[in-house]
Amino acid sequence: MGADLAIDGREPDLVSREVLEATGGDGVDVVLEMSGAQPALDTALAIITRGGRISLLGIFSRPATVDLSDLVIQKGVRLYGIYGRRLYDTWERTQALLRGGLDVTPIITHRFGLAEWEQGFALIESRHAGKVVLLP
Repeated sequence: MGADLAIDGREPDLVSREVLEATGGDGVDVVLEMSGAQPALDTALAIITRGGRISLLGIFSRPATVDLSDLVIQKGVRLYGIYGRRLYDTWERTQALLRGGLDVTPIITHRFGLAEWEQGFALIESRHAGKVVLLP
């Protein structure tokens, strides 16, 4: 989908090294943490630039630990907890992107009939899917 760099996220130390190398040691401006996993949060905090923003969308199964002094306060990092969405704003932005030609098919990994919703939900819960589409 036009990415300049793809990194296997299963090795957090490798992610940090490669991101910092690719950015000349500066780190990235924005991180979207969607897994709710402590190692992903640790990586996000390691690769975010000073004054950067981390949007936390994943739901953590246990309390996360963060060195607030060094990794958030001293770096001026902004943490945003995001749950749910601003429904109409999201729809309008998505429609504009789709009308503009955004091709989302590469992120759709599975398609199921609506009657197979349980299989689709189980696949999502197993974390072995990208986006699952249920078709009428």
